[in-house]
Amino acid sequence: MFSGLASINTPATRSFTHSLTWGINFAVITNMLQFVFAKTKRTRQGMSFCRKWGPFYCIFFALFLMMADLTRHLVNDAWGTDCTSLDRDAFPNSVLGFQDSPGGPFHPVGSEYEKYCRSVDAGSEYTSTGALSVYGWVFTIFCTWSGFALLFVGIFWALSLPQKVAAQWRAIRGARARAAPQPPAPGRRGGEPLMDSAA
Repeated sequence: MFSGLASINTPATRSFTHSLTWGINFAVITNMLQFVFAKTKRTRQGMSFCRKWGPFYCIFFALFLMMADLTRHLVNDAWGTDCTSLDRDAFPNSVLGFQDSPGGPFHPVGSEYEKYCRSVDAGSEYTSTGALSVYGWVFTIFCTWSGFALLFVGIFWALSLPQKVAAQWRAIRGARARAAPQPPAPGRRGGEPLMDSAA
């Protein structure tokens, strides 16, 4: 079903999407940071330094942690391939090609190919066995997940979300308690009016 997608999954499209993702994430998180900064200056006066600026610093550090793996992708895209051009001065008639097997026939690839490239380790996420590398564990797992955790803590803290949810919960519970039918008073049968002792 998705076999046609392989043709658009090229190094150039991956590099483009990594750059686009980096830019969108940076824009969104810095806008959150600006919002929290303005809200802190406007509404969190009279608090201790940590309580006042805690949400801002949570999002500030989340910015760097969340952008770390995206930046690693850009570094890998930019410096993860080492290419060498054909030496036309020393070998003016040289052509690039491939062999199906050692000692097999040579297949030229065409004169439009002027470089041969190889992958180099420039912050690769995976090892040659497919397991996460040190870069993968540090940037992809630790930095990304701790960045998201700090981002949510900072946003919830800045919006006082736990207090608002608790207040709403108390209001809902109070409304339910007021709407619930009241049990009959002790000594009364259900539906029987109270007798006036003075009568």
